[in-house]
Amino acid sequence: ANATSIYGPGFTALSALHARVSGDSPRVAAYGFRAAMALAVVALTCILGRWAPRPALAATLFGWSPLVALHAAGGGHNDALMLLFAVPAVLLAARGRGLLAGLGWASSLAIKSATLVLLPLEIVRLVRRRGEAKTTAGFFVGLGLGVVVIGVLATVLYGTAWFHLFQRAQVQ
Repeated sequence: ANATSIYGPGFTALSALHARVSGDSPRVAAYGFRAAMALAVVALTCILGRWAPRPALAATLFGWSPLVALHAAGGGHNDALMLLFAVPAVLLAARGRGLLAGLGWASSLAIKSATLVLLPLEIVRLVRRRGEAKTTAGFFVGLGLGVVVIGVLATVLYGTAWFHLFQRAQVQ
């Protein structure tokens, strides 16, 4: 199918599945997205509570934030899903798990291209860490592998239509 979307191919595929489950009801669709993003926030809070350097602080600041609740669960925005891959990727890289971190960032990019704003910060952080060449190399391998696999799958599913998501980054 030649579908265009401003979101990544991963979110487009999930949205198509969601549309099948929701049927013709806009109300069911809206509540479905809200519930899914609320679950993503809960999962992120649990991940932060387990893996963050200061778990209690991280889980409290994120999980108890009314802004997060309103934006993700209240609005059903896919930023929570994008972060569900990016945040663990940062935490995995900090633990020396570069390959998994790279795959996490690629997965986050498959949800929403806004991840491209954050990715350079992670790359700079990794490159500046001394004695972490193996983690950094693994990160780039994971990121490259993930982008290639996601790109191939997206092209199989959507042809070249999915490339249109990059057009919104252009200045008009």
